[in-house]
Amino acid sequence: MRKIKISIHWIILFICVITSLSIFIFTFSYSTNIIKNSNKDKIDVEYKYLTNNIESFDNERKAYISILANHTAIINYLINKDISSKNKVLKIFKDQMNKLNLIMQLRILSLEGKELIKLDNKDGKIILVKKDELQDKSDREYFKKFMILNKDEMGISSLDLNVENGKVDIPFRATLRIAMPIFNKKEKIGIVIINYAMNDWLKENIKSSFLNVNLVDKDGYFIINDDKNKNWSKYRNDKYTIKDEFNISIKELNSYIYDTSNKNNFIVKDLELWSNDLFYIIYSFKNLEDTTLFINQSRIIGISIIFALLILILPFSKLLFEYINRLKSSEFKINKILDNSLDSIVLINQKGIIQTVNNTTLKTFGYEESELIGQNVNILIPEPHHSKHDSYLASHDKMMMTKVLTMQRELFGIDKNKKLIPISLSVTKVNISDETFFIGSIRDIQSERENKKLFENVFDESPLGIALVLPDGTFWKLNNKFSSIIGYTNEEAVNLSFKDITHKDDLEKDLSNINKLITKEIDRYSMEKRYIHKNGDIIWIKLYVTPVFLDENKIEYFISVIEDITFIKELQEKDKNQEHLLMQQAKLVSMGEMVAAIAHQWRQPLNSIGLATQDLISAYKHGEIDEEYLLESKDEIMGQLKYMSTTVDEFRNFFTKSNKIVKFNLIDALKEVISFYWAQLKQNSITIDIYIYHENKKFNIKKLPSFDFNEYELSSRVSELKQLIINCISNSKDAIVQLEDSDNISRKIDITVLKNEDNFFEIIITDYAGGIKPEVRDRIFEPYFTTKEIGTGLGLYISKMVMNKSLKGDISYSDSEYNYEDKKYKGSSFILKISSIN
Repeated sequence: MRKIKISIHWIILFICVITSLSIFIFTFSYSTNIIKNSNKDKIDVEYKYLTNNIESFDNERKAYISILANHTAIINYLINKDISSKNKVLKIFKDQMNKLNLIMQLRILSLEGKELIKLDNKDGKIILVKKDELQDKSDREYFKKFMILNKDEMGISSLDLNVENGKVDIPFRATLRIAMPIFNKKEKIGIVIINYAMNDWLKENIKSSFLNVNLVDKDGYFIINDDKNKNWSKYRNDKYTIKDEFNISIKELNSYIYDTSNKNNFIVKDLELWSNDLFYIIYSFKNLEDTTLFINQSRIIGISIIFALLILILPFSKLLFEYINRLKSSEFKINKILDNSLDSIVLINQKGIIQTVNNTTLKTFGYEESELIGQNVNILIPEPHHSKHDSYLASHDKMMMTKVLTMQRELFGIDKNKKLIPISLSVTKVNISDETFFIGSIRDIQSERENKKLFENVFDESPLGIALVLPDGTFWKLNNKFSSIIGYTNEEAVNLSFKDITHKDDLEKDLSNINKLITKEIDRYSMEKRYIHKNGDIIWIKLYVTPVFLDENKIEYFISVIEDITFIKELQEKDKNQEHLLMQQAKLVSMGEMVAAIAHQWRQPLNSIGLATQDLISAYKHGEIDEEYLLESKDEIMGQLKYMSTTVDEFRNFFTKSNKIVKFNLIDALKEVISFYWAQLKQNSITIDIYIYHENKKFNIKKLPSFDFNEYELSSRVSELKQLIINCISNSKDAIVQLEDSDNISRKIDITVLKNEDNFFEIIITDYAGGIKPEVRDRIFEPYFTTKEIGTGLGLYISKMVMNKSLKGDISYSDSEYNYEDKKYKGSSFILKISSIN
């Protein structure tokens, strides 16, 4: 029996051991998984927090740069470029740089890539870069990228180091360039670029209290490394990469992005930063060796304790296991909630001593956990409440259980560096095991205040009228600009509907667009419409409307943005009348050119007729006239008269051809122009030639007598094109005549015809008579502007207008240069770009 008892005892013991070991293994595995999953969850929260910060940064920067790109003072500076406008822009830039420490540089660039204004933030001191130190950025990739932006479109460069004069700044300054084009109405006139100093932003956002965080670019170089000496390793001598740190290549790194097994000592996330550049963020655990050692030692100790206390623990193992699990689960959940809370949570006892804080508290106030635990909470409170806080706690009713002591209120906290932080605070009193505690929930509202202030500034100071309109059409809120446009005060306007001030002829279209917004046929609309001013005047406005949805199908309100275009409408009407007047004046100039051409063409035949007449008189006096002599004289005179009549017909046909679109040969048209103007050119000893390109070689068409010019046919208004060409030739002739010292080269005009792959023709009319002075070059197409002593100033203006509107082409100016026998000739080229009109 004894043996049986012993056997049963050992069997029972064996079963208990197996059961205990199974429980231990299960518990150990379960705890290990909890730790790993907890780390993974924390990483996911950190990663989500980072991506949210990036998105928030993008949105804030777009609103910020949009204000600058559309600021009236900046637009006026690019138009006028005077000292007064520049000073206004400098004041605006300095104010913005003082308000936002992230700004490293603020620049305005011309469309050619030249810096016009540049302010630098050098260690907190704002410096205006001298004119001779301004740089040409036209060859920089970010400028080329920014130049294709449309109105109100924001461009963001790649995250990189700041480069000045072709060299990377030392010490390294991480830079992000954000740009937006500046438009005057529909014309792009410049670009504003903000360089943000990203060192502090990266330091603030690419970090963790319990992880090592590394940021790696797509080539495997470190942007951020735990060792600061390895930051921006691409630009360092040793070129430190992830291969050196983690012993993996960049190709292998991609496969780790989707690995959730936690079998590695690190976790990889792909991160798309600004300009859609791909980066990798690598999280690795701090003190990993200590954690592994702790787990191994725990396994050994656990097994030893199980065998030593198995008999004693066995009766209570189930209850103990369940209790521990509940305790761990509860503690884990509480810690996870606290650590991932966006608000700072501070638990204090009845004496104001800090018992616990969450991670957000440490980030907000800049302390380590060990620096806060055990300290009086007034370390986070500035005066006057700092010295009175203990008395506040003592004055509360000790019999109170869970109760909100104060409603949420806004006040200031103070961080480790004694910097005041605007916060929102609520305090709850709780009793735990007959002991009183206070829980403070603190939210940093500095960003909210800045965003609110920014919105108020944009709303109130916007050069455009902005109104929030309720779904029934009544005005909810208007800025001052909107009120000034319609003539009503804000108090009067909120009692009105947009229907009350909309012109009756525009109301139906406006309501139709709103219905389309409600049914989601469109997501926004714009239109030109008329408002009725309070004084009864009609105001033309450009309206932009965007809905804001309360939920998926219900509109909460509309954002209406208006621009007063009454003055533009009046100018457009005035411009139409002015254009008509200028066209009439241009026709008179063309008639003068025609009369002058006829006079030149007739001069020789008139001289011949005069001589023949004088010869008849002389022959009559000397008795030499007979029938044969008279017939010869008659034939000569009639021949000259016929030539004159033909000339008149040709000139009349030249100027009176229909203005309809016809098919014609461009080379033949140029020959007709030269024939028409030939006499005036010959009188001034000016030669003119037509050139084409054939098989990538330039040929004078005089040397191509049998060449087929059929490929130079197009459909357009040939009469108007001829007049434009004559105007350009006439300008070249006038410039050549003014030369005091000339030779065969300077007294020539070249007409080159190019046919482009896009079926456009370029007619380049070139002279070598000195060219146009740079200071007036940009004004030659303005009305009534002339460089001649006697001139109307209408020729090139009308040419530009006719070329753009009637011929659907363009005319531009370029300097010309020609080297011949070690002598350099400078002149002008007018380029007429034209294609067939359908």
